[in-house]
Amino acid sequence: MHGTTGYDFLHTVNQLLVHDRGVMQLGEFYASVTGISGDWPTVLRRHKRKVTAELFNAETDRLTRQLEKLASADRWGRDLAPEALRAALIEVTASLGVYRTYIVGHPADWRDRRHIASAMDRAEKNRPHLSDALSFLGRVLTLDFPPGLPTVKQQAWLTFVKNWQQFTGPVMAKGGEDTAFYVYNRLVSLNDVGGDPTGPGLSPGEFHRFNRGRLARWPQTMNATSTHDTKRSEDVRARINVLSEIPDLWAQAVAKRLVRGRPVPEDNMEYLFYQTLVGAWPLDPAQTPLFLKRLGAYLIKAAREAKRSTDWFDPDAAYERALQEFAATVLATGENNRFLPDFISFERITAAWGYINALAQVLLKIASPGVPDFYQGTELWDLSLVDPDNRRPVDFALRARLLDEMRQAPAALTGELLSSWRDGRIKLYLIQKALHFRLAHRDLFAGGDYLPVAVSGPVEEHVCAFARRRAGEWALVAVPLHPALLHRNDLTGPSFWPADPVWKGNMLYLSKDAPGRWWNIFTGELLDAGSDRVLPLIEVFAGFPVALLTNRPGMEGSS
Repeated sequence: MHGTTGYDFLHTVNQLLVHDRGVMQLGEFYASVTGISGDWPTVLRRHKRKVTAELFNAETDRLTRQLEKLASADRWGRDLAPEALRAALIEVTASLGVYRTYIVGHPADWRDRRHIASAMDRAEKNRPHLSDALSFLGRVLTLDFPPGLPTVKQQAWLTFVKNWQQFTGPVMAKGGEDTAFYVYNRLVSLNDVGGDPTGPGLSPGEFHRFNRGRLARWPQTMNATSTHDTKRSEDVRARINVLSEIPDLWAQAVAKRLVRGRPVPEDNMEYLFYQTLVGAWPLDPAQTPLFLKRLGAYLIKAAREAKRSTDWFDPDAAYERALQEFAATVLATGENNRFLPDFISFERITAAWGYINALAQVLLKIASPGVPDFYQGTELWDLSLVDPDNRRPVDFALRARLLDEMRQAPAALTGELLSSWRDGRIKLYLIQKALHFRLAHRDLFAGGDYLPVAVSGPVEEHVCAFARRRAGEWALVAVPLHPALLHRNDLTGPSFWPADPVWKGNMLYLSKDAPGRWWNIFTGELLDAGSDRVLPLIEVFAGFPVALLTNRPGMEGSS
């Protein structure tokens, strides 16, 4: 067992790309538009209860019967009504903050006891009249046996706990991932498997602590950013995250469009629709007709998963038809449609700055402790939504051809890649160069030290930098954070080529034992840190939006 399947990294790096103050502003605006507050735990509990009643009724009956037998043999439980035991079981399951516990015997692990205690506290606050039933259930779930309980009855308690643990995961998946994630739409880039939709932005320091912990405990764990099961691909999330950098501009744009009193879509669905457009609108206009078909299918799935106006078991054909007609109308070309030009103008901002976020994300995935994972198709820009959209055929022949062309091209290719970033080759180039460098320095990345690098200057909070070190081999990583906010006075597009003047006066301060000379993997440039071991960021980011530097010339890895 080497770690996780990578969702913990996905959420951590995603939160790093979310601006903390901006996402709080988005929450306030979302509440004012939809009436849905920031109390995600309440939303989640409500929908876990809902799916328990509608989808898992038989499983709940079976567990209740088991619990009744245990209670009937217990001096403190024999007077509890079956209805109270069932209600307590549902409430604790709805209040459990994780997918499941992992109790396999007595005594229960302290971590599992902590999760169960937390669920019990929430359940008692919500259902104080169930106090006695909850008290008994809590003892069962933590295997706090009464004195003298025979071994055979202890085993019956453990059997119930194991069955309950197999029950809570599906309830969380269906109630959270497949329902509440489509109901709570504050910033939907945070709504993903195992994630926290109310999560704040993350500071570079917190990101470094996360990475150092992984290096110490799980150096071979997986770093994922897109999977077959993510609600939105990595590049869609990177674009939507830009909204946290421009919350005022977003609020102005949305407020112009929301129309009170229109039956379809309701405000919350309309808000999800606009974020979906921001994240997934095609970069190639030729793909727009296909995207509109994909969007129509996605809206039906999103509405059914939300289970408010339609659902999978009892679909409302009229509502679904009206929802698709709304999308087709607002996205139709023509002189009378004022929405589409308005949206295209806004989308150019989020796409142009979102691609910088996306490049930062993929480089951090490759260079951080752990093993980078690449889901099919994400070698180029991938603007996929939830399955089945993210399981469309991938043009691997195109990717192979582009890769061959870049292997033969000179380092000067970076200028062309930046000017034509919309075709996705810039992402493929970064992945190819960084992975070959990682392959040539596999020990450095598998177990090398992780050293946070200090940043100082007027915009120091807009950079995340760290070094990897092992036996004289060094790699230095630096990426910009919240680039749209950094350029809020001119959002027309990135000016990272040539050197962006915003980095003037900002420095990377390396440790005294760090090398003095560095070579840029992406541009081939030589940088001199001098005797003070200081690198000006205007040089680090002079030729490429993100940086991977090495101290050994000619050791960049094969191209």
